[in-house]
Amino acid sequence: MIILYQNGDSRAVPLLLNCDRQAIPSYESAERLWQIASGLQKAGGCNIQQPDVTHSEILALLQTVHEPAYLNFLSYQSKTLDQKTLLIEHDFVAPGVSADTPIIAGIFNVALEGARTAVAAAHQLTYGVQRAYALCRPPGHHAGKAWMGGYCYLNNAALALHTLIRQGFSPVGLIDIDYHFGNGSVDILQSVSEAFFASLHCSTEKSFPYQKTAPLNQRQVIIPFDKSPEPKAFLDALASVIEKFMIWGCTALVISIGFDIIDDDPHGGWNLPADIFASIGSLLAHVSIPLCFVQEGGYLLNQLETCAFYLGKGLQTN
Repeated sequence: MIILYQNGDSRAVPLLLNCDRQAIPSYESAERLWQIASGLQKAGGCNIQQPDVTHSEILALLQTVHEPAYLNFLSYQSKTLDQKTLLIEHDFVAPGVSADTPIIAGIFNVALEGARTAVAAAHQLTYGVQRAYALCRPPGHHAGKAWMGGYCYLNNAALALHTLIRQGFSPVGLIDIDYHFGNGSVDILQSVSEAFFASLHCSTEKSFPYQKTAPLNQRQVIIPFDKSPEPKAFLDALASVIEKFMIWGCTALVISIGFDIIDDDPHGGWNLPADIFASIGSLLAHVSIPLCFVQEGGYLLNQLETCAFYLGKGLQTN
């Protein structure tokens, strides 16, 4: 498996706001990437590379995935804010969702490098690689066409999917395996006729974005769990999604992978064991089409290496 490791030191840390609109400690740090990379390397069979995608290609893809007004606003504010300012009041929030992700100085450039990493991973599939992993931050699946939220500014998984479509893969599936629902990915992909989407997540009435959700068309599969699922129930649901995507004729899969489904994750609420990722990896190992992993959540720093190790080992299942 080829691992694309995000360029730069990635020191800018996005913040979240609580219900009183006060900043709370951030768990979205560069150390997440170090821990995950270590776990994947210990599992073996990995080759780490730096993403090499031109600025012009990234800008063109961003214009496809996100509204120009949103991109311009995010870029301008990120460049002009001073280091002590949090920009909270703005219009680029998902409908019906409380603003929880301020714009801070420099965050656009960090998100841009995350986007570059996801696109570079997708390129590996076009070169004939069967599995590529975009080790990027901040996550992206809560970023919609014209909004940010939940640490997310640019939708890395959607960018990877559009890259694959541009390179001739069609249709392409996106499976979101994360404690939280990828509301941004749903928003972006609803009008992409060559894309199928599925998400396994905690009920959105009990977790972000705290509103009822439903598939927006017949190309979307949404599987919420009202309480922490048993491992077998979760894995059976994932197996059913994979089977459905294969029946639909997907030629490649993007996997939004979140390690926040495990016990004690500070942004989670489930009690699944870390070794469930060995079984997740094993299910995906038997998929006959190329896979592009894009990093989403996972914030329990002392377990990220373990989760990644189990996933890497599972992917080596014969």
